Amino acid sequence: MILTLYLSRVLGLALIFLGVILMVRRHYYIAVYPSIVTERMTRMVFATFALIGGLLLAVYDTLWQTLPSVIISLIGWIVVVEALVYLALPDAQLAKLVAMFNKPAAYIVGGIVALITGAYLTAIGFGLFF
Repeated sequence: MILTLYLSRVLGLALIFLGVILMVRRHYYIAVYPSIVTERMTRMVFATFALIGGLLLAVYDTLWQTLPSVIISLIGWIVVVEALVYLALPDAQLAKLVAMFNKPAAYIVGGIVALITGAYLTAIGFGLFF
């Protein structure tokens, strides 16, 4: 449970910051995100670290005893799947996938989801409610 509280604090704050940044600077990221397809070395390094980080989150608590531990594990599995997609898909298919999600509305929705999830995890992690 101590690790869950720690990860709730760290991931919660990170999600809050990332959610705000994604929404405020969405036009910047819309221009940058397609480079994940063309910059192959960047994609490989990013995806490798994401795979390791995602697995660390996904397998830390396989019992899913509390809602925060479920959320943390799900975030880990989502990162694992994303990393595997970046590593496994050919460039043409990855370009189509990136183009499908690289829209202003996706950054707004993603930012809102990140803010809500981050606020919940932060509140749990810092004991703002039980």
